[in-house]
Amino acid sequence: MALSDTLSIYEVSDFSLPLSRVMSFSKFSDLIESQSLYFSPASDFDDKLEGNYTNRDHKKSEEQLTSWEFDASALQMAADAKILIADHNQQAVVISCWTMASELSIRMWDSYTSSEDSLAIQTTVEKLRDALGSDFLFIPVRYLDFDRDEIPLTHSLEPFFFKQEAYSWEKELRIIAEMEAGKRISSHRKAEISLESFITGIKFHPKASTDFITNVKNLVKDKIPTANLILD
Repeated sequence: MALSDTLSIYEVSDFSLPLSRVMSFSKFSDLIESQSLYFSPASDFDDKLEGNYTNRDHKKSEEQLTSWEFDASALQMAADAKILIADHNQQAVVISCWTMASELSIRMWDSYTSSEDSLAIQTTVEKLRDALGSDFLFIPVRYLDFDRDEIPLTHSLEPFFFKQEAYSWEKELRIIAEMEAGKRISSHRKAEISLESFITGIKFHPKASTDFITNVKNLVKDKIPTANLILD
């Protein structure tokens, strides 16, 4: 994904920033076995406002069209077109979500896993960038009041850089990419990645079972024996 000046201003500037990603054992096993990082289409996310402009943006646009004397039918056509574009973009953009939070709260564990037998992989922006290459955007999410604030209109990807204030506790950094060429729209994407070079540690759920922790450690020892990981 070639970076334009418009998009590069949103990218993270501190490459030493630590990142974590909470996941279940099955997702961790898939990461280890496939040696690739999973990217979900935005259409799979629970927040259906992903990739949409704010309520304020829509109101401002409607006010502009009304001043140009668009009638009710034309206004509805414009509104319908925006919905179709947002739906398409949600299916065409793939995202991997990480947190910049220094500590993982119970809310984070509860929101992103369904079991206490879960873990979080840890890395840094620099290691993840080096592992993935230049086709990915590393964007710290900005949180807005969707009734009051506006999103810039300069690039179609910009709505994915912003979320509602209610999600600010996530302290999210998202890695954004386009769908692979030739793939069916709304498909996931897997990016090949060197596990030894990007995972710096693994943190376990505070109530993870002893058997679970042992299974994870054995899997790491078997599949990435050269990795020098901090297992906490």
